[in-house]
Amino acid sequence: MKNKKATKMFHYNFLKKNRMGSHVGVILSFTIFITSLIYIYSVLAPATESARDYQFVLDNLMLKLNEEISGDLTLTSVYVTTSITGSCLEFQNLKDFIGGDFLVVEDSGGNFLDYAISGTNIKISVADSSEKLFKIYSSNEFTSWASSLGSCQQISSSEYSVGLVSTKKYVFKNKIEEIIDAYQYNYDELKNNLGVLSDNDFSFSFTYFDGSSSDTGESTLSRSIYVNEEKTKYFDVDEGINVGVMRVKIW
Repeated sequence: MKNKKATKMFHYNFLKKNRMGSHVGVILSFTIFITSLIYIYSVLAPATESARDYQFVLDNLMLKLNEEISGDLTLTSVYVTTSITGSCLEFQNLKDFIGGDFLVVEDSGGNFLDYAISGTNIKISVADSSEKLFKIYSSNEFTSWASSLGSCQQISSSEYSVGLVSTKKYVFKNKIEEIIDAYQYNYDELKNNLGVLSDNDFSFSFTYFDGSSSDTGESTLSRSIYVNEEKTKYFDVDEGINVGVMRVKIW
């Protein structure tokens, strides 16, 4: 009987100690796990917070650059309802429908045409007599593109119709080039105008539909560089409306 009691007491003490050891192990493992999480957070949290800050600055910079290189563009479509017999047309009183004196004229075949303004009349050269639809772009962002045209076929107000007239915001290629020049020759003032902090720097590029590009140059720094890019429509006086890619980097 004594041996049986001694054996039971041994098993009881052994199990009690074993359970206590298990509890200590669980607590120790949990403590190590929590410590590891705290360490990982302390390492990753500053980097995550920094990335968020840079993303905010980058988005704001993209928005302000878009504003700097964009402007209003008005498109007016004109359709000739009579036969075209000359190489130049003079539209009577067409200027009444067109705002501004600086224009870009394109026919439906994609040909860019010379024009001249004479009072309320607009003269337009003709590349193809079968093309009767003309698109007239006007904007304060244009410089003078008017030509000197001689005698033209007279098109009365009843021989043409004015169709679509729309004004939209577009990026202008000439304004992209102005920003590039400002970056090269007056960088600090440009940074200030765009709201870029003194501790940060940035670069800017725009890739056109044909693969050519305008850019400020690339950074050679080894530090983290944050990038944002977006497709956007732009206007080029030599090629009309196309789609390009604007890319901004900040570090």
